[in-house]
Amino acid sequence: MMRVLFFIFLLCFAVSVQAQEKSIALIRDAESEALIREIARPIFLQAGLVPENIHMYLINSRVLNAFVAGGQNMFLHTGLITWSEDPYVVAGVIAHEAGHIAGGHLVRSGSEMEGIGIGTIMSYVLGAATMAAGAPDAGAAILSGGSHIAQSMALSYSRAKEEAADQAAVNFLSKLNISSEGLVKLLVELNSQQHQQFEKVNPYALTHPLSTERIQFLRAAEHNGAETAPKELQARYTRMVAKILAFMDDPEQVKRRYPSSDQSPPAQIARAILAHRGGDLATAMQNMDLLIKAAPQDGYLYELKGQIYFEQGKIKDAIIAYQKAVDLLPKESLIRMGLGIAYLADGDTKQAIEALEKVVQQDKEDAISWRQLGIAYGKAGDMLRSNLALAEEAMVRHNIKDAKRFIALSKPLAKDDNSAMLRLGDMEREIKQWKKE
Repeated sequence: MMRVLFFIFLLCFAVSVQAQEKSIALIRDAESEALIREIARPIFLQAGLVPENIHMYLINSRVLNAFVAGGQNMFLHTGLITWSEDPYVVAGVIAHEAGHIAGGHLVRSGSEMEGIGIGTIMSYVLGAATMAAGAPDAGAAILSGGSHIAQSMALSYSRAKEEAADQAAVNFLSKLNISSEGLVKLLVELNSQQHQQFEKVNPYALTHPLSTERIQFLRAAEHNGAETAPKELQARYTRMVAKILAFMDDPEQVKRRYPSSDQSPPAQIARAILAHRGGDLATAMQNMDLLIKAAPQDGYLYELKGQIYFEQGKIKDAIIAYQKAVDLLPKESLIRMGLGIAYLADGDTKQAIEALEKVVQQDKEDAISWRQLGIAYGKAGDMLRSNLALAEEAMVRHNIKDAKRFIALSKPLAKDDNSAMLRLGDMEREIKQWKKE
């Protein structure tokens, strides 16, 4: 069976996590990220936070887990998203984490806590989620010092701050007319898993209250607001879950969950992805065309169609699909990145550069696009722009060694380019600041 890249461009980052002795993979998907941001935005506003300043990432993991790192970086595991098809479960978790950010609960400890980016992700959990969700060794390692940075973060929390974050979550959700029952529902599940994993847990060995205590606290609070999400939001969330499961889960399990008798859009998407995973392009496209016929203005369907074509080696078809998706969703930088990468694979460096330049203008923190742009400029013979883009990628990743190397390669080529020299100077000053911190 062919190896399918999960939401390909998408290019997962792998980061070593000592406590788990495995990698953490971040996935990118425009549709999923847009929906999660839409759920999170009003919560952040209620918390007095600037939504644009909160960076949200999805981790490819079945663990029921979420955490905040480096102040305003929020991470949600796909296992949390797919555990329930209730959008208000994730809303409750986001509200809890927003409570930590708004309350200033993330106390940095030492220089290693500064400038945390994708390249320095730690494993940190919502409450006792890691241990409760079936990874007791990982949880114990964090608490006992298996990962110094993760331990510093864990110890910066206190049981009182967890309760404060829960109370803040209730307040934020209530003001949005959303019940916090979704958060209660998740904690009940964590509590159940916790008891399955441990016969006895010493509450004083944890920096977070046990799930039972948090459930009691939340149930005692007032739960004002709707317990059921609006139909349109629910439909989009159900579709996102189907998409994630179709890429991640065992094909047989996906088939059972989305049988051929189910003609709903989520089921059709799941079957298109399954066909793609099995190398059956004709069946995948048959499902995609039916979906697009029913919703011709849905840019995310064209994006998925482009991805399938790309991964099946049909590059020109992928370009057509991606271009249609960009036309419908011009603000989605991830989709435009897919178009740029497709052009690059087709050998059209001019179009690739044009698309990728727009991406990095929209999102200067997109390391993947900087790298692809560097490759495109290199193939076009513009080594100054190539080295500059690769230096930008290294800066985003906080990779000082590579950043300095590409800055050094750029300088001789940039003598007559004032804007390039100014940017190189800015990079050097930023690196010096990192070292001071």
